[in-house]
Amino acid sequence: MREVKNIISLIKTCGLKWLGYRLVYEGQRRVGLFERRAPATGWDDQPLGIFLVNQGLDSPEKYSRHRSVSDAHFFFKPEGFKPSFHSCVQKGAEPSDSIQRAEAILTGYIRFFNHSYINVGFPPDWHRNPIDNTVARSQRHWSSLSDFGFGDIKLIWEPNRFSFVYDLVRAYQHNGDERYAKAFWELVEDWKEKNPPNQGVNWKCGQEISFRLMAWVFGLYGFFESSHTTDERVYSLAQMVAVSARRIKANIKYALSQQNNHGISEGVGLFTAGILFPEFRQAADWLDLGKSVLERSARELIYDDGSFSQHSVNYHRVMLHDYVWAIQLGRVNGIEFSKALLERLKKAGVWLSAMMDEKTGRVPNLGANDGALILPLTDCDYLDYRPVVQAAGAIEDGKVWLPQGPWNELACWLGTGSELTAESPELKADKIKPKWGKIFRDGGYVVFTNQTTKLIFRCPEKFIHRPSQCDLLHLDVWHQGTNVFRDGGSYSYNCEQPWQYYFNSVKAHNTIQFDNHDQMPKLSRFLYGDWPGLKVQYDFEANSPYVEAGFSDWKGCHHQRKVEMEDGLIRVTDLISGFKDHAVLRWRLAPEIDWTLSGGCCRGGVYSIHIDADNGPAGIKIAEGWESLYYHEKMPIPVLEVNVSPACRRMVTELCIGNS
Repeated sequence: MREVKNIISLIKTCGLKWLGYRLVYEGQRRVGLFERRAPATGWDDQPLGIFLVNQGLDSPEKYSRHRSVSDAHFFFKPEGFKPSFHSCVQKGAEPSDSIQRAEAILTGYIRFFNHSYINVGFPPDWHRNPIDNTVARSQRHWSSLSDFGFGDIKLIWEPNRFSFVYDLVRAYQHNGDERYAKAFWELVEDWKEKNPPNQGVNWKCGQEISFRLMAWVFGLYGFFESSHTTDERVYSLAQMVAVSARRIKANIKYALSQQNNHGISEGVGLFTAGILFPEFRQAADWLDLGKSVLERSARELIYDDGSFSQHSVNYHRVMLHDYVWAIQLGRVNGIEFSKALLERLKKAGVWLSAMMDEKTGRVPNLGANDGALILPLTDCDYLDYRPVVQAAGAIEDGKVWLPQGPWNELACWLGTGSELTAESPELKADKIKPKWGKIFRDGGYVVFTNQTTKLIFRCPEKFIHRPSQCDLLHLDVWHQGTNVFRDGGSYSYNCEQPWQYYFNSVKAHNTIQFDNHDQMPKLSRFLYGDWPGLKVQYDFEANSPYVEAGFSDWKGCHHQRKVEMEDGLIRVTDLISGFKDHAVLRWRLAPEIDWTLSGGCCRGGVYSIHIDADNGPAGIKIAEGWESLYYHEKMPIPVLEVNVSPACRRMVTELCIGNS
């Protein structure tokens, strides 16, 4: 009976077309269709010659000479290239962090999820999870392997993304140390030996293959003039790019069916291979398909208000990284994307700017956060979103949106940014820092901003694409760089309970939970059913600007929340009904502040939180909660919990800020 209900819910939320495609896809997988499209072979069975238009290039020496005079252009020219570090960073500063990370790579230490170093060896075991030593050393075709049969597979995939290449190239271009070029080629050669085409988990995900392909070509151009870049190595890497592009194309329809960044990333992979390797027989097809995918995805997945289909701030950055790479790569090769795409990307950049705390570059930890930072080309922390905002402005708007700083470097590597001037104050104020309120109606976000405080309210009127977390009516508050009320993050996509479901549940958000159930029923690991619609109204011109939204959940419980913001005061009024046993209001608090509770008032630093509830709360306490700022890392945080009985119909929370 439960399975029937789940199928009905799937049809209602995702549609018959989506469900039909998934059923057909599963049938194709079982009959071995993908093994025929992208066969599991040895490298000798897929020589570069079968991919080349001109058979006269079928030798390392001839091919390498051809590449050195190829008409295809990258963001930077290898010969004599030095990134404009003086324009990218504070005057007198050096990119020392990239050199330190490059040195760590030589000793076998790689940063996982752009944060913690793990000793994986040099070269690493490309099929081992270094945390729990799970090994996925299978020679089976990728289509026959389980998504969740190897623990958290992202811990295996992380070194296989080759993100460390960006640090090696940055360090090499700074000091010319040939050890970095030598390390790049040794790691590429070892990966090739240990990962025959289409065999094992590292060929399973087209998005992972695309990220790896992007890093490989970045290394190829970054180290092109090195003595370690031999004819044989260039020839071999070209073969790896060709096989990777063929694999991406073989299953890109599945990526597109997910309606998220997977299809976008795979489009970038194909576009990159097609534009940089025109000597490949399928290059024109890859280029055209990649460009078409990127145009279509921008049109369908980036909403008119700049919000993105995945309801995730970090996946929004992944999407922007993909597009700024593709736009600039096309531009330097004389290929332009449509004005409609560029305008949509500009709106997406403005959306991210509105979410960002300009003082720190931090953003709310909204939605899924898997640790992805596709273009780690600055010394800024993973949590700092200024690099991509600056690059988005430089590439999509022709102007930088932020003051000069170390976050400029990404735009410089992409071939722009160093010569641009800041946007006019009037335009910047309109796009980046609205005086009071800005609503992103399509995505379901309201942002209140004044000179010291930013408030982000999650209130989707209707889900166009599937939600990933139970964060309806969640509230994030930032004050002078401190995330006072905060979201929980993601932690891990495949881990033990209770963590598997805790971080995307209502418990990990600043809202109300009724009778211990979530706002939507869980249908699978990444899918919720019974998506509610919210009624939203707002007034940004009132003396106390406000937004109000409400919904009834799948169990008949109702929550109406009104948020008002004044200088030094945020007032949240919650009207609740329909629950049977109890309801819990949670405020997830900044752990860097020492919070104390006395009666109905919680104090910490310059902040005080006053709670008033009908009939008095059944209980109020500071409990232990958890947050994950970096993937696969979690830490405890204080959570103010207010427990009320069904007799309660109204609760009012006032956050007072002493030094506003």
